[in-house]
Amino acid sequence: MESYRDFPIWIVLYNAVTFGGVIAMGVIIAAQLPLWVFIAYLVLLMLVAACLPALVCSRCSYYGHRCAMGVGKVVALVFSKRSEDEFFRTKPQFLIVLLYLLALILPAIGAIWIFADQPSAWPLAQLAVVLGLLLVGLLPHTKLACAHCRQGECGACPAGRIVWKRPRAT
Repeated sequence: MESYRDFPIWIVLYNAVTFGGVIAMGVIIAAQLPLWVFIAYLVLLMLVAACLPALVCSRCSYYGHRCAMGVGKVVALVFSKRSEDEFFRTKPQFLIVLLYLLALILPAIGAIWIFADQPSAWPLAQLAVVLGLLLVGLLPHTKLACAHCRQGECGACPAGRIVWKRPRAT
């Protein structure tokens, strides 16, 4: 396996379409639910958008470079570089990644909620789009991103350690 210093644009675009599509569908689905759900989802997205780059990405070796998710260069414009030795080693970083995963799962739950309340083809179609985007985004992710990521190569990323079969970086 070869790690990329800067990920190819096509991988960044692929991730933006799939994972960004799930988030966009989440906003559309949340808008059909009670106002408090819509507001809560938007707050979750804002929290993740602010904290993930500040807490995790600023400690990544892709800081200032094009990572698989496309944020490494943007993070360098907004946040100061933090110690790479602390990448994914603190509870707040773990928590914010879990919140990001929650933001990706909630759209499916929302579509199921809408269908349970008002059975029709529309919420099923939305659920199909969300699940399709998640599957298309997640299934090849380890081959497209993790298998070429320096964070996995050095053992700093938990998912990357599995793909690269490396021990935790010390």
